[in-house]
Amino acid sequence: MENIKLGNKLKEIRKIKGLKQSDIANLTGVSVRTIQRYEQGLNIPDSFIKIFSNKLKLSLNESIALDFMSSKKFINDYDKINYHLNGLLELIGYKIERLYFVGES
Repeated sequence: MENIKLGNKLKEIRKIKGLKQSDIANLTGVSVRTIQRYEQGLNIPDSFIKIFSNKLKLSLNESIALDFMSSKKFINDYDKINYHLNGLLELIGYKIERLYFVGES
């Protein structure tokens, strides 16, 4: 199954962490070609998301976001849910910046 948004998010996290695809391959035990396919959003297994989150020591928010994005039930509704979540958080004085919660003073 194709999930381009999840693939782009994996690539974005990798780049933010300053890692190459080969680094991710070594950390997760899959080939560089497989990492390339995952970053294209192709056939990303849930087991890889868990390994990726653990090996890169992602925050709880980042891990939850990846799990959510990988859920086949919510893939099509992600943008709509994210829009409403941002609106609700703004109502209580928070906003999401790169999946981190930031309080407004």
